[in-house]
Amino acid sequence: METGQPLHAFVFDKLADGRIVVREATAGEQLEAINHTTYKLTPGMCVIADAEKPVALGGVMGGVDTEITATTTNVLIETAEFAPLSIRNTARSLSLFSDSSFRFERGIDPHGLDITSRRCCELILELAGGELSTG
Repeated sequence: METGQPLHAFVFDKLADGRIVVREATAGEQLEAINHTTYKLTPGMCVIADAEKPVALGGVMGGVDTEITATTTNVLIETAEFAPLSIRNTARSLSLFSDSSFRFERGIDPHGLDITSRRCCELILELAGGELSTG
C-alpha cells in the first residue's frame, strides 16, 4: 500500500496459457474467491480470466485457484484501472467488499499504475530474489 494503488498477484504457473485478459463475466460462471466463498457471476461483472475461466473479480478480489502460497515461485503482477461504477455494482451485488473495491470505487490515479508496478517488482526482487520478465 506504499503507493495507494491496488494490485494483485497471481501464481503464474496456474494460469492457463500463462496470460490474463479483462472481460465481462458470462452467465453461469462462478469464482471461488480468496475468502473461500464461491460467487455466482452475472453478465456485466468485470473479471480477470485466463484462457479457461475467471481467476479474479476485477478490482474486487482474487480467486483461490491462483492465490499466492509459501511455495509459489512464479508470479504475475496485475495493476489496472477499473470503472468505479462497475466495481461498486459488482461489490454490492455480491456483498463482497475489500480494500481494493473501496479504492477502485472512488477512482485511482491512472498515472500511478506504472510506478506501482515497478515498485512492486523492485520489492519482490529485493526481498525474495528472482528475475524479472515482461510480457
